[in-house]
Amino acid sequence: ATSYGAGFIVVFMNLFFTWLMDRAGKFEKHQSLDKMDESNMVRVFLLKFVNTGCLVLLYGQKWLQNLVRVRFDDASDFNVDWYATGGTSLMIVMLMNIVAPHVGSFVAYF
Repeated sequence: ATSYGAGFIVVFMNLFFTWLMDRAGKFEKHQSLDKMDESNMVRVFLLKFVNTGCLVLLYGQKWLQNLVRVRFDDASDFNVDWYATGGTSLMIVMLMNIVAPHVGSFVAYF
């Protein structure tokens, strides 16, 4: 259940970042819509990359666990235990990132 909850939080944050960067891009006064879209996509990609991939890898680092005073009992290598915990949440995030952008269009169609 925790893996599913963490996956949904990451997907929600990715959608929020996308919305926020689209709003911020309108205030930048770009010379063309192409430049605005390019700027937005670079920032959204970097934020999603950090939120989805890098955080999963960073949480496995002992120095970061000591810094935030949180201990994870996950294994230090990619073994069966990791796939049961971290791998599951990562797969949920990736599947939701595939589906989530299309939900609005699907709902508007019906």
